[in-house]
Amino acid sequence: MESIERVIQWTGWKRADVMCLFCVSPSQLSRWQQEKPARPPLVHPFHVLEEEVRRVIEYRTSTEENRNLGYRKFTWLMVDEGIAFLTESFPPNLVIPASLQHLSSRSR
Repeated sequence: MESIERVIQWTGWKRADVMCLFCVSPSQLSRWQQEKPARPPLVHPFHVLEEEVRRVIEYRTSTEENRNLGYRKFTWLMVDEGIAFLTESFPPNLVIPASLQHLSSRSR
């Protein structure tokens, strides 16, 4: 908008002519000048709940078969059985730190 005002002062042209030069309609300029309401903060859609973490760890450690599954198969098995609905990258991030914590608590 400062550019439009500068060109008007510099050339002495009408505002409509300058806005046409910039390919800006009067309604668009009006929308730019309106005060925009503050947006609410977005919730991160991939935040894993503590309950989901607990269910994933319990399910992973429940049987030998689950412990030996790869993470992709394990993730889709959890989805199929309604345990937790996570992307394939989350189970390793949840289970590995928990298993390391379990091992470190054993060594004390």
